[in-house]
Amino acid sequence: MNFPNIINIQKFSVHDGDGIRTTIFFKGCALNCWWCHNPESQNFAPELLYNAERCTSCGRCAEICPQHGIKEVNGQFLADRTKCDACGTCTEYCLNNAREICGQTYAIRDLIKEIQKDQMFYEESGGGVTLSGGEVMLQSPEYIEELTRQLHKKGFNIAIDTCGYAPWEKLEAIAEYTDVWLYDIKAYTKEIHRKATGVDNQIILENLIRLGQRQAEIYIRIPLIREVNAGREEVEKI
Repeated sequence: MNFPNIINIQKFSVHDGDGIRTTIFFKGCALNCWWCHNPESQNFAPELLYNAERCTSCGRCAEICPQHGIKEVNGQFLADRTKCDACGTCTEYCLNNAREICGQTYAIRDLIKEIQKDQMFYEESGGGVTLSGGEVMLQSPEYIEELTRQLHKKGFNIAIDTCGYAPWEKLEAIAEYTDVWLYDIKAYTKEIHRKATGVDNQIILENLIRLGQRQAEIYIRIPLIREVNAGREEVEKI
């Protein structure tokens, strides 16, 4: 079983389904939306992040980098992406936490232990667990199916936050364990969708229809983006 990378376990989340929830953000997405507010979630592999505002230009990272992949550019110590393998050595020597690795793997049992810490809040508020991204449905199918199965067995309410761009078989495999789908529709017109996200939306709309035919509970969410999909004609199509 391949362990997917996770970029954040967000506690006390109130915008990703009913009640108080823990939202798990998986790393990796096939879409490249112009307005993406989590660009660090697009790549499936771990990545080195750099916060220039925290950097004091001490040069420790460049000295310690095993790949000699950090160079000073105009007072900032930037990583050469062709050399950086996200080993994390530089983060251990950065005194100001200006560098960090985005993407960490969890065994399913460890992830569930983390989720269970806030079980009281779920029960009191009617909340639960939301699997998000990136795109959760493009992660290891064995991992996601086993995770949702175990969470379902323990009685957790499960929400899947997805753009629907994944093989139907992956959605179908976890449908029986999923309580609600938070389904993003970026655009209805194929040309608009392809231009704004980089991919066609045919599979997205087909999967939405199939979920509806299964009588799934679905919350459709539409990010309204000026000059993309916020015009009357496109909204009426959606």
